[in-house]
Amino acid sequence: MKAIIIDDEKHVREGLHLLAEWDAVGIQEVLEACDGHGAIQLIKEHRPDIIFTDMRMPQLDGVALLNWLHEANMGAKVIVVSGYDDFKYTKHAITCGSFDYLLKPIDMHELNTTLRKAVEAKRLDDKDKLDNRKSASSDELYRLLREALGRRRLSEETIHLLRREQDLNVDPSFYQLAVLSLTTFAEQKPMHGLKEMPYEKVLSICNDVLRSFTAGIAFPHNRVEGEVIFFFAKPRHIDSIVRQAVHNIHRNLMLKCYVGVGPSVHRLDHAYEGAKDALYRTNLLDDAHHTKACVWSSHENATSKTEEEVIHLLDYADDMKWAIQSGRTEQIDAILDDIFATFSEQSYFSLEQLRVWEKQFDILKEHWLKECEQGEQDGLYRGTDYWHADGRFSFKAFQEEKRKEFNSLMVCFSDSGFNKERTCVQDIEAYIRQHYEKDIKLQDIADQFFLSKEYISRKFKQVYHKTMTDYVNSLRVEKAKVLLQNPHYKIYEVAEKVGYQNDKYFSKVFKRLEGMTPKAYQNQYNQEGNQC
Repeated sequence: MKAIIIDDEKHVREGLHLLAEWDAVGIQEVLEACDGHGAIQLIKEHRPDIIFTDMRMPQLDGVALLNWLHEANMGAKVIVVSGYDDFKYTKHAITCGSFDYLLKPIDMHELNTTLRKAVEAKRLDDKDKLDNRKSASSDELYRLLREALGRRRLSEETIHLLRREQDLNVDPSFYQLAVLSLTTFAEQKPMHGLKEMPYEKVLSICNDVLRSFTAGIAFPHNRVEGEVIFFFAKPRHIDSIVRQAVHNIHRNLMLKCYVGVGPSVHRLDHAYEGAKDALYRTNLLDDAHHTKACVWSSHENATSKTEEEVIHLLDYADDMKWAIQSGRTEQIDAILDDIFATFSEQSYFSLEQLRVWEKQFDILKEHWLKECEQGEQDGLYRGTDYWHADGRFSFKAFQEEKRKEFNSLMVCFSDSGFNKERTCVQDIEAYIRQHYEKDIKLQDIADQFFLSKEYISRKFKQVYHKTMTDYVNSLRVEKAKVLLQNPHYKIYEVAEKVGYQNDKYFSKVFKRLEGMTPKAYQNQYNQEGNQC
């Protein structure tokens, strides 16, 4: 196996190279690249199995590299390396489906645990591909169809079997799939004492409906628990067929499931992606007792909800951290109330939104626990009991469960002494550092910390030997210097990103503190970078 480390800082690359136990996991070759452009060339040439990448890099940064990897579908396991405040990058890493992430400074135990898991996952992927190729059992057709999900089209062998065994006249120039999810049932079954997933019964019902229309075949996914895939041979009455299957499942099994119907496309892998996308857009707030509410089609996606409407907890990270640190339940409740109100006003809460919430809560929890030097806490409340016994989603229970999770986290921080280790001035400095790009007013800080403006100004200068205004300007200039390392950024864009609405004023402040204009700094940095 091969790995690659991508980071513009040489000492970080060397540190990862030395700390990782490559031989123990069977990695024989470790490549290195200092930016995204060089990494792409090496990845194309060597096709590494494991990729470590930083997000903040000159030229082509980690965001662009992740986009390329996502589109290229190289099959590697990507581990993102990020800092405490890199939430915007972490959010993008999740969207692009990275395997895991590590926080700087890198901990050797965490590094090797993550590396081992990534290698195991990669080997499992490779084994599944090999098993599928060698499969010659009675469920050969199911296996061939599952294997084909990641390909452009069906093989001649699969088409022949569909025609011979299922009497399906398949048109290989068009593909349309639907994905039925029993994931909600799988997640809540331990809480209700249910022992087995009803795959066989669900498959039987789905295939009975498909056979009655001579429309296609349904088969279980081998890697995603609770997922059943509809393959359609004919592009006719598909929504009606799927709704009939969902209705029969509910009537016979009293089980609620959700289905996404993808568009008709020329590639099978795109058909599967489209169906999954439609599934994740399923509105969990629709009337759970109507069969129609279970099915979400691609054409409904195009005219209603978009990815931008997913709410990211990472966007609320700063406010949530301050609320938890305050130890006041009403502060975190107020933030959650605002988020829940948005869902209610839109009357929309998707499976994708649920997945994003759970993933990002885990990220925030890990960041905060590590920041206050707390390890993994086994006693923290885990709120997932928001499904009815038949698989229907309860928005009321979801709200209650999420409040319990945040309150449990607040108690943990309070017990650890997290609130007592900082003085009020240090808290204010940290608040400024978190909000430096905003229009920070002294009165707002006074209201936030329940102190007078005069007291804050006096104490801040005593501790940091600068006025608050000078401190903010220094912080903004330091952040601007990082952004200016990217030659594609315009000066006015950098000014806006660090909190200045007037780029001329920004240039004046920058020159006063750095002795040169922002443009001169950008040119100087890129000239030095090209030389090395």
